[in-house]
Amino acid sequence: MSFTFRLRFILPSDRNIGVDDTELRLPISAENRETVYLRARLKDDSIRDSHDLLVVGIGYQTSENASEAGNFYRDSLTRVFARLFIGADFGDQAGTGGFTEMGLRWLEGQTGSRVLKDIHGLTVFETDPQPRFAEAKPSFLITTPGHSITKALQASFATNIKVLDRERRAYNFYSGASFMPPGIADPARLILLTMALEALIEPTKRNAKVIAHVDELLTITKQSTSIPQNEKDSLLGSLEWLHYESIGQAGRRLAQNLAHRKYNNMDPQDFFTYCYAIRSKLVHGRSKQPDPAEIRTASGELTRFVADLLSGSLLEFQV
Repeated sequence: MSFTFRLRFILPSDRNIGVDDTELRLPISAENRETVYLRARLKDDSIRDSHDLLVVGIGYQTSENASEAGNFYRDSLTRVFARLFIGADFGDQAGTGGFTEMGLRWLEGQTGSRVLKDIHGLTVFETDPQPRFAEAKPSFLITTPGHSITKALQASFATNIKVLDRERRAYNFYSGASFMPPGIADPARLILLTMALEALIEPTKRNAKVIAHVDELLTITKQSTSIPQNEKDSLLGSLEWLHYESIGQAGRRLAQNLAHRKYNNMDPQDFFTYCYAIRSKLVHGRSKQPDPAEIRTASGELTRFVADLLSGSLLEFQV
């Protein structure tokens, strides 16, 4: 019995790998006897013509060996692609396929072959008998009726529909997030949506007692002779910001405009804090990253949250 690893990854639409053949043998270490090659996911396509690619390794004695090798090639390609300025989606944010085990067994009955999920990422399986791979790709199109647009425009005529500059900036971030495909883009979508919130946020000054305390700290820092000037300038800049409420405080205050609504079963203020915590984990490199499913759910609800804030006087308009 031998085992195979299959590593599926996707290149951006503006990049390809310049190999006209359908298969490229990849190097292996001197002591190994396995075969590893790069090919297009669709067998008859050349590597150059495909953005959906596979690295396949054959001949491993155990599933553990195959899994270790698959992860090694994934890590190696991460370094190589970074050096060659190539971004690739290795499926970290992808689902595990839409077919149930019952669905796979039904396909096996129809095809007479072993059928496995076409997972975007790493799969390890027994080499024989050769499997086929089933992928479910749902496609969604959301249609907005024309009469909804005309009714909303009519409602806007009766309200103060003026849009502020910060709202235009926020909408640009919101719109940019809407163009990102699901999957690998989910973290970027959530970050763009939190940037839309930051564009909307206007921190106000803290109360007089807090400002007086901050001013005292500023004076002490300015008068210090033991702190190098570059460090002193950095501290003074940070202390100046303490005259104003934090982004978290200002964001929760902004969220109060959506009182009596729920987002992911949370009050608006709690939902803002929740999403901002996810954003912080994503961008500050903490070792434990949020689960992809949590990011996807949060970004979906955050889309509605930001849209509600941007709706302004049309918020109560029934779509």
